[in-house]
Amino acid sequence: MFAPLRIISGYSFLKSGLTVEKAVASIVKHNFPGGGISDAGVLYGAPSFINLIEKNKKKYLLGLEINIENNSIVMYSYNEDGYHNLIRLSKKCSLDELSFEDLKEHSGLIAILET
Repeated sequence: MFAPLRIISGYSFLKSGLTVEKAVASIVKHNFPGGGISDAGVLYGAPSFINLIEKNKKKYLLGLEINIENNSIVMYSYNEDGYHNLIRLSKKCSLDELSFEDLKEHSGLIAILET
């Protein structure tokens, strides 16, 4: 079974033009069990993604792509604490204050490293 977990929406500046609505419509059209959104440094698409995907009775993951010292890392939340920590990390991204030390302080997250 396949589910697209690395959906990048138009909220990722200059990385995608995909709307959240089209992403969820594609998940439904292809009968995937769910999907995951992981925009670059922001969580702006998360509320509408959650709303639309729950209306279609699909499972979802919320993620955030961060860049630290030229390393691209996608952080996914696996519980409510993780979601709140994604919000904190997103704020640090916007202030350009994110470091590896910040990642040690946050629970409820799963990290995926690009190789």
